[in-house]
Amino acid sequence: MGWANYVQKVTNMTPTEMKKAIGEAIDGFYQNLRQKKEKAQGEGRVRGIHQLPFQSGTAPGQFKRDLLPDPQSFFEAQGMKLRGRGEWRMTKCVFHDDSHASLSVNVHTGAYRCHACQAAGGDVLAFHRQQTGASFIDAAKALGAWEVQHG
Repeated sequence: MGWANYVQKVTNMTPTEMKKAIGEAIDGFYQNLRQKKEKAQGEGRVRGIHQLPFQSGTAPGQFKRDLLPDPQSFFEAQGMKLRGRGEWRMTKCVFHDDSHASLSVNVHTGAYRCHACQAAGGDVLAFHRQQTGASFIDAAKALGAWEVQHG
């Protein structure tokens, strides 16, 4: 429907018709958003990023949070182009086929949240685990935050 036709249709509506049309438009918007979210989450499950493996047993060592990489450097090393200023930046999400920047990342804490597929976590360790499917210990080792204890 062209803009002129839309304006003419809207101006000829009664308040009750207008309320119904707005309600239908909102319902359609949220239905479309749910479908996109379900599709993005489905793609994530196919690639195995939402189902992190549980690994029993322990490895001799200790997790050292202060040894995790700097979040901004970490995200940029992943090839992510961070846009914006301040603590939270926007970038394209790596957890689904993203054409627009829908992933917010915190360059101080490493927290992240995709506004499309709902991928989220609190630090670069969680991001690495979700991206690779690694166990906690394997991810901590890969990021240099696992300190081996010698007995």
